[in-house]
Amino acid sequence: MLIQLFILGILSENNYHPYFIKKLFTNIVDIDPSFKLSDGKLYYHFDSLEKKGYIKKIEVIHTENRPEKSVYAITDAGRAYMVELIYKTFDSINLANVQSLYIPILFLKYVDLKRVIGLLDQAIERESKRIDSIIEAGSHPSVKDVDHIQLIIRHADRQFNENLKWLQDIRDAIAEHI
Repeated sequence: MLIQLFILGILSENNYHPYFIKKLFTNIVDIDPSFKLSDGKLYYHFDSLEKKGYIKKIEVIHTENRPEKSVYAITDAGRAYMVELIYKTFDSINLANVQSLYIPILFLKYVDLKRVIGLLDQAIERESKRIDSIIEAGSHPSVKDVDHIQLIIRHADRQFNENLKWLQDIRDAIAEHI
């Protein structure tokens, strides 16, 4: 989903060939090693988006002694799907996968920021309750004195609170631009 969102977002800016988009993806998303993009995966997503009518091939560039390059453009249906993917990513966010917001954040100019803030507010409330339930579970008498469980709970608490703060920072940064 995130690779398709990246492809659609970049094609919303201009028409490009897949290799150029792969280079952009590698340069922009390289901060998170979990985002890997092989040539096979890239072309699979291009084919899938084209079959669904979200992108279309607009030009084939032939260069001597080089493979041909197909240039793609986003369609109106592709723009609508991109917006849907952005909202879906914000709607499904949780504190264990906040990195999945890296790509949607790049394309916020295409969506209703007030709606995104609403989705973030819901996520912040939902995930705050989740942190509280983890802390509560850790204070249960059956695990309160079990060192390795407390070690895990302390780590989860620190990590989730840091991620919660980041969600709040995103929310505040978006709110400043409305």
